[in-house]
Amino acid sequence: MASGDSAIEIIELTPDPHHNVSDKNISQDEPMEQDVFLPSTPQPKFSRIPAHAHSTPRPPGSLTDSDAYLKTNVFPVNCDTTETPDRRHHEGMNSQTQSKPVVSTCRKQYLFCLALIAISILVGFLAGYFIREKVFEREMVTSSNDQKTSSADKMKQYHQQALGNMSDDGIAAYGSIFSQHKCGSTPCSQSMSAMVAQQLKQMGFSNVDVSSYDVLTSQPDMSQISSLRTLDTDGQQLHMEVLYGSDQDTKQDNGEMQKDDLVNAGDDKAKQSVVTESMDAQTTLMYMPFSASGTVQGELVYTHYATQEDFLILSENRINVTGKIAIARQGTMMVTEQVRNIEEQGMSGLILYTDPSDMATIMTRSTETLVGMSGMMGDPLTPGCPAMDGISRMTMKMAGLPSIPVQPISPGLAERLLGNMTGRMAPNGWQGGLNATYYMGRRNTKKSTWTIELDVSNSMKKQSVQDVVTTITGTQMPDEYIILGGHFPSMMPAMIVPGMTSMTPGHGSTSMMMETASALSSMLADGWRPQRTIKLGIWGGGDVGHAGSMEWMEEHRDILSQRAVSYIDLDSMMGDDGTVKAQASPLLTGVIMKAASMLELSDDIQPGMLNGIGDHVAFSNMLGIPSARLHASHSDMSQMPTPSASQSMYMSVTKLATQTVLLLADSDVIPFDTVAMGDMLMGYVGTLESKMGDVLVLSNMTMDNLKAAVSDFMDESRNMQSMMVDESMMESSVTMMMVNHRLMYMERAFVGMDPSGTMTHILYGMTEKDTFSLVADYSPSNMNNETMTTMMQQVSFIQCSIQSATTLLKMDGS
Repeated sequence: MASGDSAIEIIELTPDPHHNVSDKNISQDEPMEQDVFLPSTPQPKFSRIPAHAHSTPRPPGSLTDSDAYLKTNVFPVNCDTTETPDRRHHEGMNSQTQSKPVVSTCRKQYLFCLALIAISILVGFLAGYFIREKVFEREMVTSSNDQKTSSADKMKQYHQQALGNMSDDGIAAYGSIFSQHKCGSTPCSQSMSAMVAQQLKQMGFSNVDVSSYDVLTSQPDMSQISSLRTLDTDGQQLHMEVLYGSDQDTKQDNGEMQKDDLVNAGDDKAKQSVVTESMDAQTTLMYMPFSASGTVQGELVYTHYATQEDFLILSENRINVTGKIAIARQGTMMVTEQVRNIEEQGMSGLILYTDPSDMATIMTRSTETLVGMSGMMGDPLTPGCPAMDGISRMTMKMAGLPSIPVQPISPGLAERLLGNMTGRMAPNGWQGGLNATYYMGRRNTKKSTWTIELDVSNSMKKQSVQDVVTTITGTQMPDEYIILGGHFPSMMPAMIVPGMTSMTPGHGSTSMMMETASALSSMLADGWRPQRTIKLGIWGGGDVGHAGSMEWMEEHRDILSQRAVSYIDLDSMMGDDGTVKAQASPLLTGVIMKAASMLELSDDIQPGMLNGIGDHVAFSNMLGIPSARLHASHSDMSQMPTPSASQSMYMSVTKLATQTVLLLADSDVIPFDTVAMGDMLMGYVGTLESKMGDVLVLSNMTMDNLKAAVSDFMDESRNMQSMMVDESMMESSVTMMMVNHRLMYMERAFVGMDPSGTMTHILYGMTEKDTFSLVADYSPSNMNNETMTTMMQQVSFIQCSIQSATTLLKMDGS
């Protein structure tokens, strides 16, 4: 080709026949190159050179850069186990002999890598999950705390709204309505209960129940004369006192008798005459419910309070009481107990009066205590069962009704009777506040110059009693009940007890209950719902043994035993104007005083121990439900609530009851004070030991076991109180439920059958005591072997009750 010509010289590459590349000089990486880049079909000349081929032949057995990288970083061991014809051509038979161990090692490493990757993923997932769970838990706790704070603030607003809606005018308006229902008949009672139920439904309450019970009632027989006469030794009338009733043929001597008519010539002391207190001078009626009717005659014996210890003193003074008529002071024990003691002594009748020295005690009690003097609770013919259709009735004798005439008299008449008595002078502790020296009566060998004839006429009949109960179901703890109770006005004629002013049918309790219901209804309308169920009960039969509350309790006994948290009684009572009596179980005193503080009423509250007779007895004394009596105090029961300065007292007790109920209903943990209960028990034991210490030493007895039981109770009380304020523990709903159940049931252990066979509460009695009511009346001055044995039996019963309460409080169930 000429030099001037422009041409491209094509060089044909041919294999060098002298350069023989044998299989042994081919590296083990080259088959991989062959697999990837060299097709199995024949290639035409001038085909594309493989990307990693060298233009200059490499020395035999050397590696390219890429081969070295692949060999050292990617596949340290040949992991390809596929055997193609070409692969067998390049590797020869040696590859087959070496393939098994290579494949095994490769597979293990490959699986190991996969396992590491899987474990890494799993660990990462779990770590992320638990970290997120902790974050979520913290967020939930924070959110829960925020919700609790928000909910608590909202509840507080609802409570303030309810209290703000209450007014003096509202209470007075209800009082005006109810004052139009002054009657003592069953139809009137039914009419009033129907009216109250209708008003509650109009307020928006959907669950309103009216219950009716047919109970035995006792009323004075006004068609017959009931009287008290004094007779001389010949049986001639010296004086006659008409108690109640009328008879046109009966002549009453209203003239004052001369003292010589009652003085025996042998007496060494002149006596005052017994004078008439005419029926016209009595503005109200005095009588004893369930007293036996009849006429009895005998000498008069002063028996103090007619306790068993009092009769021991009479016996020691050789005063025979069999067949005689007792005159006893009323105020420290139930009349049923006095009657039982007098009947056991073989006495024929009982005259009761209120001594001026006992007035301070009497004034602290409610209207129901004063009127329901008999001590009979509920229908006496159906004990333990509601007085409903189909329930068998007991006979009068089986029911334990008094078999002797019992009659209350005025302090004035009691003073003249006691002032004319002779014989053995009563001990200093028996002297009272009347203007007379108290004598017990004549000894067995001497006969009195005058006697007493007591004639009592009572009538008994069945009467219908109605209750109205409204239920507001709780949202969180619907099976835990907070019960607020009041009572309907009296259906009985106006009556009094000795020494008391007139007590006409009052409407304070019903009016205050309706004002509370109105406030709660407004809260419901705005969206509030209580956490616990609230029951509002207005009871009938307050003047016939509190039959309404007692019969309702007996009908619902099992449910209340399991579900009732507390009972609050709302009422009015005699006392100084402007005071609120808060007699309560020690468990409730703290929450009541907290409510009073929230209402700025702390200085107006007079706290005390629960005692006396009232609607609370059915719940506290019979079932051991922690209870309280919140009573408005005023001087004249005949005065109706009016919008005046004194009316604020009604408003105060209504707000206090409402606030207390709301705190109990809307608290997560029941706000009971177990330490306060322990403090009271320790104080009771200390008082009893101090009082009876010398007698115990002489009798070789101690209170060590009782003290140990109270100490154990106090330890568990402190543990419980610490747990209640531990927010971290109360975050558990299970723990909170366990705590609440123990608080609910603890006081149940204080109720039981005492050694005398009477169902009783170890703490509560007719009056407030400084020690256990069961042993409060024992005195070192009248102790003997028999009374000491009886007292220690009562102490054992108290100890057993406290030990049971301690077991109930324990969280470990031991």
